[in-house]
Formats: sequence, structure tokens, C-alpha cells
Amino acid sequence: MIAIAAGDLESRKIGPRSHVWSEKEDVDKAAYDFAETETMLQKAEELCGPYVWGIYDILVLPPSFPYGGMENPCVTFATPTLLGKYFRVHLKVLNLILFVEISCKFTTPSQFKV
Repeated sequence: MIAIAAGDLESRKIGPRSHVWSEKEDVDKAAYDFAETETMLQKAEELCGPYVWGIYDILVLPPSFPYGGMENPCVTFATPTLLGKYFRVHLKVLNLILFVEISCKFTTPSQFKV
């Protein structure tokens, strides 16, 4: 499986090993909403061991693609409906969704060559 993202994307650094990517009008909101990513990675490492992929980025898809998400080893393709701009998501719910996405990275490394 391969995933390709193309478009007028910008990124913001949200941690020492993470960026959030989105269209220009949403990138700052996405950076704010996903600011706890490094904390989630650290908690996952406490439970599961080292994060072997090195980087963990989040790509917030455009509003014209408001469906689901897709996990890849180093990046999660996230639905834009997670952003508070589009849907009033409580911070605890957003953190839970982020933790589920991150946990997928710890359960699938054996399927890929590192």
C-alpha cells in the first residue's frame, strides 16, 4: 500500500519529531489542536517501548475529503472533522483519537522493514 498527498500544504512543528501538515487556512488550528502529540508518543513509549519510526507527522486532509483516517508508518492521514473549526471535539476525545492512531504504529512495525 502506498499513500500520496499532494496539494498546497504547509507544516508546523509540533514536537521534536512531529509536524502537522494541512492547507494554509487550517495549519495553525491543526498545530494547536494536535499540540499534545509528543506527550502521547512518550506515553505510548512508556507502555510499548521505543517508537521505531523516528518521525510521526499528521496530515490533516482538506475539508473536501472529510472521511476517516489512514495510518502509515510515519504519518497519519487525519480527517479534518477532528479540528475544532469544523467539529466541536472535546480535548479528551481528540487525545483519545490521537492515542489510537499512535498505538497503531506500535502494533504494526513487524510488518515493515525498519
